[in-house]
Amino acid sequence: MAQRENKAAWIVEEKDAFKIGPTLYPEPDSHEIVIRAQATSIQPADAKITKAAALKFQYPTILGSPIAGFVEAIGSEVTKVKIGERVIGETPFPAAVVTASQTSFAALFAKTGLDLKRPTDPLNPEPNGERILIWGGSSAMGALSINYAKSAGYTVITTASLHNFPLLKSLGADHIFSRLPDIETTVASIGALDQSEKDAIDLLVLLPPTYPPFPDNVEPRMSLFRSSLIENKGFVQWMLGGNGEKGYLEKGYEEGRIKGVPAEVIGGLNAVEDGITRLWEGRVSAKKIVVEPWAEN
Repeated sequence: MAQRENKAAWIVEEKDAFKIGPTLYPEPDSHEIVIRAQATSIQPADAKITKAAALKFQYPTILGSPIAGFVEAIGSEVTKVKIGERVIGETPFPAAVVTASQTSFAALFAKTGLDLKRPTDPLNPEPNGERILIWGGSSAMGALSINYAKSAGYTVITTASLHNFPLLKSLGADHIFSRLPDIETTVASIGALDQSEKDAIDLLVLLPPTYPPFPDNVEPRMSLFRSSLIENKGFVQWMLGGNGEKGYLEKGYEEGRIKGVPAEVIGGLNAVEDGITRLWEGRVSAKKIVVEPWAEN
């Protein structure tokens, strides 16, 4: 049987430019599926890995997550989806990769994340009397985090440039602070919301914390979600579903209640390097950079 076509944007060496080339076509194990990707998003983490080697990889390597597309092959034990179905549902593929990330959801609600109070199902976001600060609300992960935290009843405080305030208000942010002129001024403004005695603060970041010094009452740690960990089993079941039951995320996509920033499609795999550079140089705001792998440009 002839090998089916598959290609990827490879990083051959640490901090190297991307090179487009063939890669093996994956064969699914019994509980796995193969998706022919029609869209994938470029994450800020991808830029930091590529340009600064923020996380260590064995090279050559391929980045890229999340994805959306068509189910092309399924394992022998897979029953929930069929070959040819869309993942995710009827959501346009570029929009799907904006909202389909589990990163912010797990950071907020998983046992190994902040372990916050979860949204109810059906949704009934009564204020729970607690507040959360989401730094950088106009980023793709920040926007999703605002939407999720507000759905769980939290008072949401966030930061952004002034021109992004309307977007973050529409996602549910209660208090928005300009990140200009500097971080110290922004932090002082946020602190003015609460003049009470300062409690210990659990600060969760998506990449290794590299911005010392932190105040004595702030404990930074990196978000490292692993769905296979036993302590996350119940959370994964609630998030993704199973045994014939839909999870919170699937219901949210179907009902249109999960909202984030808009997608900007920049081209095919040849555009990956440009997308990475734009993220690294800070030229992306209130949008998600998306690549359609099979596009020619």
